[in-house]
Amino acid sequence: QTRRNTPEGDVRLKSLHYMNNIIAKRELLSLGASPGTEGLMLTSEGWMAEGIVSNLFFAKRQVIYTPSVATGILPGITRQRVMELARAAGYEVVEGLFGWERLIEADEVWVTNSIQELVPVTRLRDQQGLVHTVNHAGAGPLYKLLLAAYRQETASSQI
Repeated sequence: QTRRNTPEGDVRLKSLHYMNNIIAKRELLSLGASPGTEGLMLTSEGWMAEGIVSNLFFAKRQVIYTPSVATGILPGITRQRVMELARAAGYEVVEGLFGWERLIEADEVWVTNSIQELVPVTRLRDQQGLVHTVNHAGAGPLYKLLLAAYRQETASSQI
């Protein structure tokens, strides 16, 4: 239920203002989620925004979708690099405004952040507690391709 607060300017900047994320995490834990579970936040208008500590991606019919920075998300560096890798591999990447229904109809869902890299999402639980299984509860082929490309790039760039 906790909504993503609006950015302080045109684009959200990483700052020390995480109260909205803390409230969302507390809400998630109060619902009985395990401590490592990621929660997804919506905008005040009801659009998918981002995870509590991650950026969101989903794929449908070989097209990759991610919420637009217009939703107030933090435009993460891992998010940006994953979009670049996907486009370089020949995939269309669409940034936009997407509702929950688009997410639960996705073939694949994953989240990204600099610490965890790319993480597959295998189950989505809606606000009524209904669980939606994603990609037969396993990591999908686009996720696997992008994770391999990301790890190859980061491994080769280490000193």
